[in-house]
Amino acid sequence: MMNIIREKTTKMYKSIFLSAFFLLAFIFYNILISTVFFIFKISIQRSFFIVSLFFSICTTLFLLKKKELLKEKKEAIYNALISIVLPILIIFISIFVNGKVYDYTWDGNSYQKATTGMLAIGWNPLYEELEEFDDNSKEQINIGDESPIYINNYPKASNIFAANVYKFTGNIETGKSLNTITIAMLFLFTFSFLVYKDKSLSFSFLFSICVITYPVICAQFLTNYIDLLVYAFLYLTIFSFFIFEEEGFVFSKKDNLLLIFILLTISINLKTSLFGYVGLFCLAYYIWYFYRFLKGELDKKFFIDFTITAIISVLVGVFVIGLSVYPKNLLDHGHPFYPLMGDGAVEIMEKNQPRNFKEKPAFEKFLISFFSEVDDIISDSDEKIKFKLPFTVHKDELAHVGLPDLRLSGNGIFFSGIFLVSIIIIVFFCKDLYNENSRKCILFFIPMSVTLLMILFLQEAWWARYFPQLYIFVLFALVVLNEKCKSKISLVIKWSFIAVLLVNNLITFAFAVKSSYDNNVICNVEFQKYESLNLSEKAKLTFYTSSYHGAKFNILDKISQEDVTFIYKYPEDKNGINTFLGGKIEWRYDDEKVH
Repeated sequence: MMNIIREKTTKMYKSIFLSAFFLLAFIFYNILISTVFFIFKISIQRSFFIVSLFFSICTTLFLLKKKELLKEKKEAIYNALISIVLPILIIFISIFVNGKVYDYTWDGNSYQKATTGMLAIGWNPLYEELEEFDDNSKEQINIGDESPIYINNYPKASNIFAANVYKFTGNIETGKSLNTITIAMLFLFTFSFLVYKDKSLSFSFLFSICVITYPVICAQFLTNYIDLLVYAFLYLTIFSFFIFEEEGFVFSKKDNLLLIFILLTISINLKTSLFGYVGLFCLAYYIWYFYRFLKGELDKKFFIDFTITAIISVLVGVFVIGLSVYPKNLLDHGHPFYPLMGDGAVEIMEKNQPRNFKEKPAFEKFLISFFSEVDDIISDSDEKIKFKLPFTVHKDELAHVGLPDLRLSGNGIFFSGIFLVSIIIIVFFCKDLYNENSRKCILFFIPMSVTLLMILFLQEAWWARYFPQLYIFVLFALVVLNEKCKSKISLVIKWSFIAVLLVNNLITFAFAVKSSYDNNVICNVEFQKYESLNLSEKAKLTFYTSSYHGAKFNILDKISQEDVTFIYKYPEDKNGINTFLGGKIEWRYDDEKVH
């Protein structure tokens, strides 16, 4: 039975890969179409979603035909089902599920949902500032605090995609389907490649699960946080360089240039830090390519094509998709990476880190965070950092596991031990692996070397959500164990390592889902209250908040504008007022409170 499953899966690895590419193309088309139309002063339209889906189908059909996967009728049906129907199902299931789940986080309900909502109702970030659009809008959200800086000046690729979905569905929560679509894409890309490399189905599946259960993914996948996207697109960028070395895989080197073009143009516009990360990793790989080119080991035409593709990717990423961000920031504020850099740069880390981190060097902060108990200490907290031995668990840690922006030991309760074991495995086997396959080792050693340098100098490397590349070491250790562990004793070590890693990751997943569920119960109760009150007499609502402006769209998706009063400050008397997505809500009949 297993042999039959193995045989069928091996035959279908190409269509599995193309199903992942379909999802990536769908994300890309939504973002590209929207940003091109911004140039012509046309805001996001409901039709963009349908057009993007249509282009994704056409692109996949073209690739299926090019790869000769539509020749025989029976195989053509299977390949079309996997490459086209499967990703379409993933997209709509993801939209449906996310539409039922409320994002309860600060980032999600402040500037992320606010950006998505304003884009969906007509804001064109290329030609007007958010405040200007809001002042002239019928549905003002009167954004205060520091949110306009983030909304106006940060990369917006994730919000643009989310706004396309929101415009199509009328439910702002569906916009965060980008996260779950990306997770599915990550799994399918990884699984197809491992099956092609003739790895066992069990290892291929479990390795792919380990890839998509990275703790930051587990903590953020039901929110509008985008750090999981940083991890996913950084991983896929590195993944694309592995594909370049596989002549017999689905994509030839020429085809793979398209893949890396899409990955880079999106990555540049997801987050400023990701722009820097993919830039450094690609530069490191490019230096290696240049060395191989000088030695005559690399085809001249490929080297030139790769160079041109990289240049075009940056130009399109910055001057087309990123036109409303990087060039505009340079013109308006003197630096493309404003507000992180340049005159008037905003300091965001000082208040977000433990008080005693301020004067410490990058590496010391990394070590402290790495070997501490799981905790979420910020600058105004008097709580002291507590250290622990690897693989130990303290009961206080469970109160923080699953938070989307967890600061100390944010990679999970067992990660310090897992990482140290990974280093031991890599060091112990690296000589043998290099002698067996030097090129594969270099493919891993390049990102690991860059990551080690970042640990020494990058001030934010201590915060797990800002430094996902650390997980590369764990994934490489898994590959090493699979290659070298063949005896009964060594197999026990391999499967034990995978088991501990999955436990570490899935604990974060379980607590994140629990937090999301608890919040959804609260939100659903409040909306049910509105429906029940309206059965007898028209109920109205007052929504108080100081910074959770994006939650306004959640309310307006359910309740008409005339039945809601939005007040952007907290009430002095909070008795009888319920918490709702970071704000406070009060039900009433006209001026009478409902008790």
